[in-house]
Amino acid sequence: MRLAWRMAAIYASILVVVALLLLVGAPAVAERAMVDALGPVLLRQARSVVALLDVQAFPGWPATYLADLAAVRLSRLYVDGEVLVVDPAGEIRWNSATLVGDLRGWQLAPEVIRGIRAPGYGVREVLANEPAVVAVAPIPTPGGHGTLGTVVVFRPLRELAGVRRQIGTWVALGAGVAVAVALAAGWAAGYRMVRRLAAIQEAAAALAAGNLSRRLEVSGRDEIAGLAAGFNHMAERIEALVEELRRSQTLRRSMLATISHELRTPVTVIRGLGEALRDGLVEAGPGAARHAGQIVAEAERLGRLIDDLFQLAQIETGQLDLRFGRFAAGPWLEERATALETLVRERGAHWAARIDPSLGGVWLEADPHRLAQVLGNLVDNAARHAGPGGHVTLTAAAVAGGVRVEVADDGPGIDPADLPRVFEPFYRGREAARSRGAGLGLSIVRALVEAHGGRVGVASAPGRGARFWFFLPRTAGPGTAGVAAAGPAE
Repeated sequence: MRLAWRMAAIYASILVVVALLLLVGAPAVAERAMVDALGPVLLRQARSVVALLDVQAFPGWPATYLADLAAVRLSRLYVDGEVLVVDPAGEIRWNSATLVGDLRGWQLAPEVIRGIRAPGYGVREVLANEPAVVAVAPIPTPGGHGTLGTVVVFRPLRELAGVRRQIGTWVALGAGVAVAVALAAGWAAGYRMVRRLAAIQEAAAALAAGNLSRRLEVSGRDEIAGLAAGFNHMAERIEALVEELRRSQTLRRSMLATISHELRTPVTVIRGLGEALRDGLVEAGPGAARHAGQIVAEAERLGRLIDDLFQLAQIETGQLDLRFGRFAAGPWLEERATALETLVRERGAHWAARIDPSLGGVWLEADPHRLAQVLGNLVDNAARHAGPGGHVTLTAAAVAGGVRVEVADDGPGIDPADLPRVFEPFYRGREAARSRGAGLGLSIVRALVEAHGGRVGVASAPGRGARFWFFLPRTAGPGTAGVAAAGPAE
């Protein structure tokens, strides 16, 4: 929890600095505010004193009579400060003696009056170098062409010291409360942050220990919430990659076992038949010819397996030589349908082909030899599963952005658990596992179609046959504008 206390200390330190600044500055600001509030009051009172003197009623009076006039007119005057009546020479002729003693005859420093500009009040040292709020108002002559003197009203600032102390006390108390609150709030915020960071640390340790399912609760929208969300995304990605790696390892082991089995079977047959011929166990004639035919058949099967493995490796490493050309989809599909009909009928199944006539105007940019291999693998797979008396149907139609080709059979169908893996290499499913074949045909189909920028798919249910389809994007034909490719309609 050191981070929580550290944050609390930071908050408190900031507030202490602010409080010190307030302790220094607040009284000065308050004093300035009080001066600005008291100054106009004293100025109005100074002007009222000038009006009470009413020197205009005594024209020709010399300035020496100011003291007598003030004594008569201002004897019952009440103001918020000390009143001085000063002659032009700066001598105090009369004072109210409310705050100080009798000042008559004292000389007032010239800068007290001259230093005050508009609005007519300010802070000056009047007596004994003591600052005071001072307001001045001139006493005009009866003719208005000069001044008989000046009325000075002032109030010492020491009387405001109590207010300054009170303000300082309140600031100190407020600062103390604020520091305490800051300590509590800082510790609470730091504690919550520490708990959230500790949760991330624990989750990271769990992830490092192999618990890939560990996730964090994301609350709020701050940086730590973003960090938690990023951790969850990273954990999901790592879990997916590890799962993919495990599947790849499982698939690799399965592939090695399947390849070993698929290679062992024809090799064993070839070796057994060859040894029988070598050892003279088979008499010359029909028996020997039959054995030789079986050897050739197994060798051909072995050759096809090796060719499929080599082709799949070329596709996955990007080394397969694809010779693209531009051709119309309709005529090409019609030609392939005629050639594939023979294959299906040799298997004893019924054949039907439905080629959309509009495909004559749809052009493909593809390798016709590799596409023929794709179509041949799908039809061969459908004929094997349809069996004698079954039905195999080839359907091709123009869809948005390209061509969709479908090969359907009415065989036993595919178990739902096998559907996600039918295009994996060497995966043959529950029904197909009983038939001969390495399980490479559909994986080659998917790889070739994707190499052409297309997609493959399958739909099936047990007892309802299977429908394999692939989509190829169209291209611009001779003398036509290019058509943007779109995804297949499934």
